[in-house]
Amino acid sequence: MKIAKMKKNALLFALFIAQMANAQLTSDAFLLSNNSYRATARALGVGNAMSAIGGDISVASTNPAGLAVSRKSEFIISPQMNFSRVDADFASENLSDTRAGLALGSLGLMLSNPLDGKWKTFNFLLSYNKINNFNQNMSYSGVSFGSRLQRFALDANGTRYSDLNPLESQLAYDTYMIDLVDTANFIYTSALGDSNFVRKSQFVKQSGYNNELGISAAANYNDKLFIGGTLGIDVLRYKEFKSYEEFEETGSIDFKRMTFDETRSIKGVGINFKGGLLYKFNRYFRMGAHIHTPTLYRNTETYSTVMFGEIVYNGRLEQNSYPSLVQGQYLYTVRTPWTLGLSAGAVLGTKGFFSAEVEYLNYKNSNFGIAANDTSANIATKRFLENLNRNVDGVYKGAFRVRVGGEIVASKVARLRAGYQLQTSPYQVAVDGVSDLQHAISFGFGLRTQGVFFDLGYSHFLQQFLYSPYSPTSISNIQNVKAKSMNGLVSITFGFRFI
Repeated sequence: MKIAKMKKNALLFALFIAQMANAQLTSDAFLLSNNSYRATARALGVGNAMSAIGGDISVASTNPAGLAVSRKSEFIISPQMNFSRVDADFASENLSDTRAGLALGSLGLMLSNPLDGKWKTFNFLLSYNKINNFNQNMSYSGVSFGSRLQRFALDANGTRYSDLNPLESQLAYDTYMIDLVDTANFIYTSALGDSNFVRKSQFVKQSGYNNELGISAAANYNDKLFIGGTLGIDVLRYKEFKSYEEFEETGSIDFKRMTFDETRSIKGVGINFKGGLLYKFNRYFRMGAHIHTPTLYRNTETYSTVMFGEIVYNGRLEQNSYPSLVQGQYLYTVRTPWTLGLSAGAVLGTKGFFSAEVEYLNYKNSNFGIAANDTSANIATKRFLENLNRNVDGVYKGAFRVRVGGEIVASKVARLRAGYQLQTSPYQVAVDGVSDLQHAISFGFGLRTQGVFFDLGYSHFLQQFLYSPYSPTSISNIQNVKAKSMNGLVSITFGFRFI
């Protein structure tokens, strides 16, 4: 007879986090550092390669020295529409899932102040820039050996049924998906093993954003040297819903179906500083350099689960659904890596410009820590975070971001733009058939007069990645989904210049 779960204590939850959240939090080191700078339509059209050119408020998030290039005050607003599609290949079956949504890409007010002497201008900017959009759906389905139930049983081994993990193994026990077979040593068995060939399906829905509120200042010295800085306050909202199912299609065994739903939510605030220099060698050629401090996030995370099981147990069909009686909630800090960048641009007189830039950041330098006001933290929490940081150090490496783009003056008011972005793989170990490179091809169009401007930009992001729904318990129980994401972003900027 099944026995109900007793209330968890802090240590058991910390141990659960060490088992369940390690992989998720390790991936957060990349999630929070992988900024795509979805700001103005002009910047988007040239592949965000504006650092050495300046004159656009998007550079507040890359090289703020470029803000000093502007000689007039301006106000801009950039609404955006995002389209995403993920093709997932699992067990020789392919499924596609799509998503679309509207967002505000950027909003900014820049005040330009002319100065006397060699200091020509001092510009001040208040801005809102979207630096990441997490909205994406993924679905996959296929038949393979093994089962997630083995992971639940393995995690339960050695634990009294009254002390099982309330968010995973306890639910598996209550729904008859795992059972206690050795009461002396607390050994559990699962309803499915390596030899079972069952259909596995999952729907993953990610939502949220990372927006940056910026306070920037930049100055122009003798039309040669431009310097600037941005104090960035990042607002993070991330939610992930996963619905996982295993289904035995032949009906020849006692196990029939299991579904496991997970809901994870992160709310955080981060702070950083960006500084940069831009030097104009002559009217045609200029170079820049910038540095971004790590962003220090303070995050609050919640996690809850629901499990449904259908199985013939002792000759009787059992159908049970249990939500987790507790909700996991914990505080932690995340420190992202430093970012170093160099850029160069060529201004082709009144005919346009060409610009290129490269950034380097070492993802393995991301670090997780205990929040200052987390009164529930204990030695188990400290050990878990130490282990998590070792995982980050072992999984990630340094990566380069390369951006190139240009603008052609097609007429007195019309501009044509194109650009390309590439980020190298942040992972130390490569997987066959998965490149982990990120590409973005972009183009745009603009109309500019003395007082008003309008820009339209589009960027097409491409990325391959490997996804595993759970940690394997054996070679036969490895479940890998090879996926390819395609994201289209349309941005429109309305701008007004004034003295």
